[in-house]
Amino acid sequence: RYDVENIRRVLFAREKGEEFAPLFFANLSEKGLERLLKKGEKALPDWFLPLCGCKNVKEAELKRYEISKRALRGKGVDRVIKVIEMEADARNASIAMRGGSAFYSGGRMRKEVLKRIQERAKEGRYEEVCRLLRPYFGEVSGSDAVTVEIAMERRINAERKHAFYRSILSFGALLGFLMLKEQEVENLRKIALSKRYGLEEKAVEEVLVL
Repeated sequence: RYDVENIRRVLFAREKGEEFAPLFFANLSEKGLERLLKKGEKALPDWFLPLCGCKNVKEAELKRYEISKRALRGKGVDRVIKVIEMEADARNASIAMRGGSAFYSGGRMRKEVLKRIQERAKEGRYEEVCRLLRPYFGEVSGSDAVTVEIAMERRINAERKHAFYRSILSFGALLGFLMLKEQEVENLRKIALSKRYGLEEKAVEEVLVL
């Protein structure tokens, strides 16, 4: 999960000439990621793509949620699998609302639903978009793509907390804890960006997921 995310981030940073900040270190060390930043995909370790069961980084990125689900075994992982499926569905719904077509595997949302979300969002009918999302996220609301995305993130974070607190003394508890830490990192990133661009405090509070 974290290797795929870090590789995606470092290759994007290399393409854009930007700084790279890893999420969490996993199998790939800081030095390994620095090599990727300098040399690109040719510096990928030999074990990475076979472990993912993929032919290239793009395929691994689109299968990141499926790969995470496939790797989970042990007591207390059911809730974590549900979180991963919600993350995949949220990412795909976001892509659909913005007119994209490259969707991630590993979620529960069918392509027909994503197509309807795309059509409703294009017409600005976000109340109907929210109705289509409720079987997967529960009660969500929003008047545009950004507010709907924040609503989905908050529902996912609530499920992460549930995974952590209901999976005591299990592998699921550890995974739930890491997922909560991911969200904390994401909130810190939003705060740092807001400081860089001089955004008002109220505007930042609206996009934080607590």
